[in-house]
Amino acid sequence: MFRGPIQAHSYIGALPVELLDIIFKELCYMLPKREPKTQLLKQLASVCRFWSNTLSLNPSFWTSILIIVGKTPTTLADVHMHLSLSGNQLLDIHFLGRGIFHSPADETSQVAKFMILLRPHISRWRSFNARLHHQEALPWPGIDILGRAPKLTRLYLKSREPDDEGCNPIQYLMEGFLIAPSLKELHVDGFIFKNTYLEKPKLLASVTSVSISHFAMYHEPTMSLDGLIKCLHALPRLQSLTLSCVELICREDAEPLMHAFRPKSITFRCIERYVLNEFFRLINARAPRELAFIRCDIPNPSIMRLENVSVLNIQDEWSSESVLMDYLLRFNGRRLRLADSSKFGPRELEALSCEQPSGQWVCPYITQLLIDYCAQCTSANIRRMVEARNTTYAMSGYAQRSDPHFKVHPIQFMAIYNCGVLDPADKEWFNANVIHAIWDDWDGGYGEYD
Repeated sequence: MFRGPIQAHSYIGALPVELLDIIFKELCYMLPKREPKTQLLKQLASVCRFWSNTLSLNPSFWTSILIIVGKTPTTLADVHMHLSLSGNQLLDIHFLGRGIFHSPADETSQVAKFMILLRPHISRWRSFNARLHHQEALPWPGIDILGRAPKLTRLYLKSREPDDEGCNPIQYLMEGFLIAPSLKELHVDGFIFKNTYLEKPKLLASVTSVSISHFAMYHEPTMSLDGLIKCLHALPRLQSLTLSCVELICREDAEPLMHAFRPKSITFRCIERYVLNEFFRLINARAPRELAFIRCDIPNPSIMRLENVSVLNIQDEWSSESVLMDYLLRFNGRRLRLADSSKFGPRELEALSCEQPSGQWVCPYITQLLIDYCAQCTSANIRRMVEARNTTYAMSGYAQRSDPHFKVHPIQFMAIYNCGVLDPADKEWFNANVIHAIWDDWDGGYGEYD
């Protein structure tokens, strides 16, 4: 019986609201975790009135507010719309500076207008993020950000171009406090940390992660290394610390800590060697479980105890071959990353490939190896190293660390980037003999490495 033509397509406007709602949520979930949804929502709402109405009925779509500061800034009306449509939902606020500001005052005035709208909703803030051009334009805790923020878990306040002459502290006399009992992540410019939290660590009692960047000697008053360490040591839940481009005063009479420094992960980025030497003296040479030196003139490893380091990350072009080799000889962790180094090449790979005269292997316990921008490394000499370690492990009867017959662990995960072309024969070998192997865009291996 002829039933007429089958309708293969339906007008999308005819979809029920519930189904559209699910589709829109899936699109939002596809975005990176901290990427604001503002632009996507605008595009969806512009399709038709039905879509716009569907979006406006669900407050969860409007909780992420992206505020562009620059030549073509976000309008106050857009921010007001987000605040209205978000109902009582928690808010993630993102300030982003775009374009060139000839004066910090221009950027500051734009930010101030938006803060007037946002401040009454501080009890709903879940995260507050500002990435602006000028340090002076950043909203300050205790001045621009005041009151109780019971749901705030992340505070990010950083500038791209810290002001050459520093900020005048007289401009930043605190009017009160930001009370954020749920705060977990604090990422701020050094001048903000110095003037807001250095003498008031109790405000950060719940913080687990601290990142401090861009503090120069010309800032007055200066910040001492021992004063910073004492403040950080007073944070009972601190697990992760990053210091980036921070210049600190080292006082010869500073006393080391009486107790262990808490952070399990420490990253140094662009920190002078004398500061690093003094840092480890003040924390009694106790290196954390995860340690990273990025674009630092790394200190001699003899000044620190590396036995507890499980993850070592060295991204450095300037350190000597002997210092780099000293780290490899002392490292007994499981994960090693080396990047941006012209000093790491065939000699170091050969050292990783065989038993030393002492009867020990170099880095005997690593199972994860990451190499990036090490020009002397090739797929051939990396394969020789991995093959030697894997073969020795098999010949020991797959002996583990506690076994008296243990020699070396195999490389189970490797990620190699920007180290030249992967030879087809080496690619085939890596694919068959390493659990998970990555070489630039190629992703292979015979299994999944957890």
